[in-house]
Amino acid sequence: MNVSPDVAAGAVLTAGAIASGPLAIRAAFQLRPGRNVFFASWGFGQALVGLIVAVLAGLLAASFLPPEYAGLATPIGLAGGCVVAFASAHRAQRAPLAALGLAPSALAARPLLVGPAMTLLALPAGIGTAFLAGTWGASEGSWRSSVLESGSAGLDPVWWVVFLLFAPVVTELWFRGFLQPLLVQNFSERGGLVLSAVLFASIHGTADFLPMLALGLALALAKLRTQSSYTVILGAALWNAVAFWLGSSGSARLPLAF
Repeated sequence: MNVSPDVAAGAVLTAGAIASGPLAIRAAFQLRPGRNVFFASWGFGQALVGLIVAVLAGLLAASFLPPEYAGLATPIGLAGGCVVAFASAHRAQRAPLAALGLAPSALAARPLLVGPAMTLLALPAGIGTAFLAGTWGASEGSWRSSVLESGSAGLDPVWWVVFLLFAPVVTELWFRGFLQPLLVQNFSERGGLVLSAVLFASIHGTADFLPMLALGLALALAKLRTQSSYTVILGAALWNAVAFWLGSSGSARLPLAF
């Protein structure tokens, strides 16, 4: 049976990432010993309202945005969900910013390093699964593919702001800052982390599901260890920066996180 070079490379990278994962994670955790579980005072009712607002805001944005900026609809929708998250945290918590992982103490150097470190650990798995899914050098004709194929040198400045700042902020605040504590509280620590990562990967579509699952698991674990949303925002921004850099070659397509 003939195996394509892409499938072989993907299998090797993915297997290597899985095999070295425990040791790499153990090393990364030296940056932040112990775990720091936060129990949310908001509930699934607030999460459902946030989801509905996110969907409606995204649909509304999509109806007004020009075609070249259609990809802004999802981050804008998530921003609408974040408004609900802030309102819910304000009503339910004495320290709403701390509840969402935005306390000043979360800006300490060591917690901030955990998210980028976990992102770097997730990259081999993300690249490997992109090879296995056949999307590493493929173009789907989507707006995300168009952004990557434009190359970092000639990229519209709007997309730099979106994918290195706006999208990481709203995505991580919604999934890791607001939704993850609720899921961990109700579905156990491991179940909550996995479920939050699966939901995060699901919004990226089936083609990019596996790479985004690898990133989602890494960032979910980083958030649990640090209770810092800043560190996972940095991690997501780093992933997108690497995707832009790889995309500038014109032959690689690591999916963007939004």
